[in-house]
Amino acid sequence: MGISSDQYGGSLENRLRFTLEVIDAVVAAIGKERTAIRLSPFVVLSQALDSDRITTYSKYSEELEKRGLAYVHMIEARYVNRIRGKTGAERREQEKAETDLRYTLWTFRRILKTTPLIGAGGYTVKSAREAISEGWLLCGGDWCVTS
Repeated sequence: MGISSDQYGGSLENRLRFTLEVIDAVVAAIGKERTAIRLSPFVVLSQALDSDRITTYSKYSEELEKRGLAYVHMIEARYVNRIRGKTGAERREQEKAETDLRYTLWTFRRILKTTPLIGAGGYTVKSAREAISEGWLLCGGDWCVTS
């Protein structure tokens, strides 16, 4: 991830730069109260691996919290286990995400103190109640939207 050598690759700050520049431009155009973003911290597709997802998305969360967006929408790690056709590296990354408790949206919720968080993916009745009691918004539809 971020292997280019221009101002958008290499260091963590550079890898976050493009997304944050786009967010800042949208905020300038329509206001922070009408600006939101969806991130998938744990999705591993097309070998888009990050050696330290927690640090990367924690920094994203810090930067997004400073901007006071309408909301941040994130996908839980437990959702991505339904994606088929993963490479060996992607499967290993997924296994880590499903067994390491840091690999949940709770990590980022602690950083997004004033920014509403919408969580998606694999909630049980218990985990949904827990998240809602902490002030989260949840979305779902896996079992409702099928063909």
